[in-house]
Amino acid sequence: MSKMSGRERVEAVMNGRVPDMVPIGDGLFQHWGFIDHYYKTKEKDKWTLEEICRAVGNSKVDYAFDLAPSLKPHIEKRLGLTYQSTEWTEVIIDRPFKTIEQAKPWIEDIIVQIKDSDPDSMWSFAGNGGMWGLGQGDYREDFLLKQNWAGDTMLMHTGSPASLDDCYMMVGMEIFSYLTVDEPGLLEEWFDELSKHEINRVKRNADYELSPLACVYCDIASTTGLMVSEKFLRDLYFPRLKLLIDEWHNHNIKVIYHSEGDITPVLPDLIKAGADGINPLEPDILDIKKLREEYPDLIFWGGIDNNELLCSGTVEEVEQAVKDLINDAGSNGGLLLGSSGQIHPANKLENCLAMFEFGRKYGKY
Repeated sequence: MSKMSGRERVEAVMNGRVPDMVPIGDGLFQHWGFIDHYYKTKEKDKWTLEEICRAVGNSKVDYAFDLAPSLKPHIEKRLGLTYQSTEWTEVIIDRPFKTIEQAKPWIEDIIVQIKDSDPDSMWSFAGNGGMWGLGQGDYREDFLLKQNWAGDTMLMHTGSPASLDDCYMMVGMEIFSYLTVDEPGLLEEWFDELSKHEINRVKRNADYELSPLACVYCDIASTTGLMVSEKFLRDLYFPRLKLLIDEWHNHNIKVIYHSEGDITPVLPDLIKAGADGINPLEPDILDIKKLREEYPDLIFWGGIDNNELLCSGTVEEVEQAVKDLINDAGSNGGLLLGSSGQIHPANKLENCLAMFEFGRKYGKY
């Protein structure tokens, strides 16, 4: 078999074929050491979008997701919510309401704003990346610019929010819980408008020529299980998730669904909704070998622990983890190897480099 490009490897996996080797890559590259290793930056912990794209291209990974310039720690207000940003994440630290009654008019106003917004406008409702119309210019032009900088590394379509986590992050889990009981109609209208907004964005921007793969994300679980009931997910969430995934599929683009935590109770529901694969495949939470036996056709993306192993493990331990993952989940294809979420600042550079090195060494078919 002749050597495949990164895109060809990913496409082979997503279409049930075995590539020449396991595709390697990762999510958000918010790691200065990685970037500086492959494309020297002028200042520590500071890089531009071009620098991160060129670093990813120089690393020769097969795929990359959601590349962004360095984040400057700051506090800002949006829509009355106070956000605190660090180098690689964002959280809401204050809200203009304390009770469900105070939250209701705020939600009603948000719904009006969503209805009046353009699908390509820049919306930053929720913490930790909840955005609509991601990108401040022309989506296609922006994508092609990043792809040009990234070279042969295949970029995925910009993350597609499935909106549920944006709701509970904006109002907080306590008020969200009350809404499910006291104001289900208002919650459903809010969630409906968010979902329609993202579907409209996909209709406008989805393009197989740019990339054959998109990531739809929404955290619905924690380490101990689902964050909301299975009934809630089946009644409210999964039907709308299916509409979003269907829209990506309408453009011949495969979809990997991202949720951290133990999603095993609803994996059949995610597959029924159309998900072609799952991410981040956290090995400390999921039994990856057992999942592969139960779901032989499901695409797995991730699998190398970024919580402990890449932070404090040895290179030898990373090597063994890569070998085990390929053997347990990718011996016959079906695997995009990467960290269990993203490479982040706490990960040791030598372990990140080792993950890719051993992926290339042991991932040949």
